[in-house]
Amino acid sequence: MDACPTEDAIRALLENLVDPLLPLKPSPSDVPSKSLRESVAKQVHAVVLLYNYYHRRDHPHLECLSFESFRSLTTVMRPALLPHFKESGEALLEKVIVDACSLSMNLGASSDFSSLKKCPIRKVAVLLVDSKKTCCYLQHSSITQGVWSLLEKTAAAEGQNEETVFQKVAFAAIKEATGINHKDVVILERHLVHSLSEEKTTAKFYIMKCTSAENFSGEFPIEEALNCMQGPLFEKSFSEWSTNSIVEYFHVLPYASLIADWFSRREEAEFVIEKEAEAVCDEMESNGKADESDICPIEDAIRALLENLVDPLLPHKPSPTDVPSKAVRESVAKQVHAVVLLYNYYHRREHPHLECLSFESFRSLTTVMRPALLPHFKEFGDGVLEQTVLLEKVIVDACSLSISLDASSDFSSLKKWPIKKVAVLLVDSKKTCCYLQHSSITQGVWSLLEKTIEREKNAAVECQNEEAIFQKVAFAAIKEATGINHKDVVILERHLVHSLSEEKTTAQFYIMKCTSEDKFSGEFPVEDALNCMQGPLFEKGFSEWSTNFIVEYFHVLPYASLIADWFSRREDTEFVIGKEAEAVCDETESNGKADEVRKDAAAPRSSPKARKKVAPPKTVSRILRGRTVTVVEPSSQVEKVIAFKAKNADSEMSPCKDSYSNGERGGVEVESGSNYQRERDNQRKKAVTDKLKSSLKLNASPVSAHDSNLNLEELQATLLSRASSLSETALKVLHCKRDKLTLQQRDIEDEIAECDKRIKNVKGNWELQLETILESCNEANQRRVIQESHDKSACQSNKRMKLCESLPSTKSMCQKLDDICLENNWVLPNYRVTSTDGGFEAEVRIKETHFAHTICGEEKSDADEARESAAACLLSRLHHNTRQQPSTSRHD
Repeated sequence: MDACPTEDAIRALLENLVDPLLPLKPSPSDVPSKSLRESVAKQVHAVVLLYNYYHRRDHPHLECLSFESFRSLTTVMRPALLPHFKESGEALLEKVIVDACSLSMNLGASSDFSSLKKCPIRKVAVLLVDSKKTCCYLQHSSITQGVWSLLEKTAAAEGQNEETVFQKVAFAAIKEATGINHKDVVILERHLVHSLSEEKTTAKFYIMKCTSAENFSGEFPIEEALNCMQGPLFEKSFSEWSTNSIVEYFHVLPYASLIADWFSRREEAEFVIEKEAEAVCDEMESNGKADESDICPIEDAIRALLENLVDPLLPHKPSPTDVPSKAVRESVAKQVHAVVLLYNYYHRREHPHLECLSFESFRSLTTVMRPALLPHFKEFGDGVLEQTVLLEKVIVDACSLSISLDASSDFSSLKKWPIKKVAVLLVDSKKTCCYLQHSSITQGVWSLLEKTIEREKNAAVECQNEEAIFQKVAFAAIKEATGINHKDVVILERHLVHSLSEEKTTAQFYIMKCTSEDKFSGEFPVEDALNCMQGPLFEKGFSEWSTNFIVEYFHVLPYASLIADWFSRREDTEFVIGKEAEAVCDETESNGKADEVRKDAAAPRSSPKARKKVAPPKTVSRILRGRTVTVVEPSSQVEKVIAFKAKNADSEMSPCKDSYSNGERGGVEVESGSNYQRERDNQRKKAVTDKLKSSLKLNASPVSAHDSNLNLEELQATLLSRASSLSETALKVLHCKRDKLTLQQRDIEDEIAECDKRIKNVKGNWELQLETILESCNEANQRRVIQESHDKSACQSNKRMKLCESLPSTKSMCQKLDDICLENNWVLPNYRVTSTDGGFEAEVRIKETHFAHTICGEEKSDADEARESAAACLLSRLHHNTRQQPSTSRHD
C-alpha cells in the first residue's frame, strides 16, 4: 500500500485535530489565551506522535521530523499557529513538540517488556466492559478534542503497596465517570503499557467487568471499536489524502493489541484477579460510611425539597374536604416534578448508594409529611371522573425520566431523540452578564429563556430547515422576554442537551450575545450564577437539613457545564454562527410588525427588571437540564413579490426547474470544535450576498411598467428578504449542475479506460486501427447534432427524482445507487474506471460530512459492467450497515 507523504500526512492531521481550535483569519498581533494555548498544544502533541511514531512505524522509510521541521511545516500550512510559538510567558507549544519528538523516538526504541518494568507508572487506564463482555465504556474528548480514550487517571505510589494504590485509582476513575461502585466491578486482566503522556513512563492497564447489568449495560461495542482501529492512518481519495477512523482512537491505540487478544478469548474460562489487600475495598467502604453523616438522608432530603418548592402552594390548615382547583393542581404537580428529579437524579448522582424512590415511595413519603397533598392524589374532575390523576402521572413520568437520564450519558443517544424545545442563554456585549427568568417554569426557580417547538402539520413547515425553525423559536423567546430584536443578537454556540421536561427528548441550547449595550447591559453576573450552581443540594445546620442555592437553579443545571466551559474561554477568538436561512430573521421581523397592529388588545408585559433578584452567591452546583412553554405561531402576512431580470438568470436556472420535491438539503448539527468550518461557510455566504448586491445594481430591472420606477434599494431589500428562496434555488442549480457533470465524468472515464485498452492492443491490429479512425471521423461529423440533442435533454436526463415518484421497474445498479443517494440527500457517487490485463475494474466513492465509503468492484470485460459491479458492492455494504446499525463508524 502506498505511504501517505509527509506533507500530506501533517496537513490531514492538522485539518482533523488542530483546525477546529484556530481562528479562520489569523493576525500576527493575536495573543492566544493560556487555556487556548494549552488546548492547541494537546492537539499538536497528538499530531507529532501520530506521524513520528504510528505512521512511521508502518512506513519506516519516511523521515522522522525534528522540532524545527514540525515548526516549519505547521506554520507554513497553518499561519494561525505562529502566535503559539511566540514566547508569551512560556513557549508551551515548543516544549510540547520537543517532548513529543523525544517520546516518539523512545517508543520506537523500547519495544521489550524488560524496559517497561524499569519505567515508573504514572497513570492508570481502565477498559470497563459489561457483564456480557461485548460492550465497553469509552470517553470522548476527555484528553484530546475529537479523540476517544479509556478511563484514565494519573497515579503515584511512593512508599505504599503499589498494586493497592493503582486499584484504588482505577476504582475511583470508574466511580467518577459512571457512578459504578467498586463492589460491582471485578478485575479480569492487568498489564503494563507504554504511556503516551510522558517519556520513559508507563501506564497500569486494567480490563475490568461490571457484574451488574442494571448498573452498566455497555455503550460502545468492543468489536466495532477494534474494527475502527485497523488499517492505515490515512486514505487516498483520487488525489487527496485524509485521516482514517483510527486517528479518532489515538489514545486507545497503546492498548489495542491487548484488548483484541483478550476479546478473542473472552468466552474461555474467566479468571478474576483478587482485589489486592482487601483494604482497598474496606478503606473505600469505611470512608463511605464515615462520610455518611455528610450525606442528606432520604426523608430529610424530601422534607427539605417539599418545604422549599411545594409548601408555598399548600394551605396552612388542610381539610379532607378541600377540593383544589385545576390551576392549583397543575401548579403543585410542576413543583413535585422538580422534587422527584432533584432527589432521584441529581442527589442520587452524587450519592449512588441512596435508594431510587418509586411512585409508591414518593406518594407514601409526601402524604405523610404533607397531608395537604392527599386531595391531589384523589380522582376527581370538573363534574367528570378523570382517568388519570395529574399528580400521579407527573410523579410516574418524573421517576421514569430520572432513570432515563441516569442511563443515557453518551452523546450518541442524544442525537437519536427528537428536539422538543429551545433554550437560550442571552449574554451582554461584554459577555459577563446574562438574562435569567424567575418562576417562569417552576415557582422559586431560575431558568434560561425556554420555548417549546410546535411543529405545524403542513408541508411548507415540514420542508423547512430544522435549524432555521430552532433559531426562529429562539429569537421569538428573546423578543417576548426582553423586547430585543433578532438583528441585535448573534449566535456564539449551540449544543444538544437532555431535556428535563419529557423522557427521551432533547433541547437545542444556544448561547447568544446581544451586540447592543443600550438595549441589554445584562442583569445577572454569569460568574455568580455558576458559583451558585456548585456544591451539594443540601446543607446541614446543627441538626436540620435545608436546601442549598443550587436548588433555585434546577432548570439551569442541564446547561451548567456547557456554560462554564464557554465562560472559561470567552476571551478567546469569538466565532459567530451564521443565522440559518435569512428567512428566520426576516419572517420574525415581518410577523413582529404585523403583531404590532394588535398590541392595543394585549395585556402590558411586566419589565424584566422587576423580577426577583437572586441572593448573594453561595457555594453550590452540578450539571443541568430543561423545560417547556407553548409557542404562539405568528400570523401570516401577505408578501409583495417583485419580478426581475438578472443577467443569465434564465439560462442558468431554468434547466433545474422542479428538480427537487424536497427543498431542504439536510441540516447538520454543529458541535463544539466545528467553528473553523462554520466561519468558512459564513464567509462564503457573505461573498455570495455581496455579489448578489453588485449584480442587482447592474442588472436588476422591473418586468412591468407599473414597477419601472421602483427604487433600487427597495428592490434589493425585497430580494434579500427572499434570501431563503434564492438560497434554495441556488442549491438546486448547483446540485443539478453537479449531477450533470458527474454523469459526464462517468462517460469520460469509460472512454478513457477504453482508449487505454485500445492503446495497448492497437499495434499490429489493423481492424482496431480502422475502427478507431472511422469512429473519430463519425464523431467529428456528428458532434454538432449530438451536442444539440444533449443540450435539450440534459436537464431531463439528469433531473433529480422526486421522492414521491415511483421507481422504474428495472434499474441498473448504478441507477439504484443514485436513487439511494438522492433519497438521502447525498451527493452522487464518483466512479473511476481503469483498464486491467483482463478487462476493466471500477472504484466507486461516496463522501459526505459524517462518513465516506470507497469500494472496488470485480474485474469485468466491459467498462460499464465494471461500474455496475462497483455499484453493486457498495449497495451491498450500505444494506449491511443499515441492518447492523454500527454506532462507531465515524464520529463528529
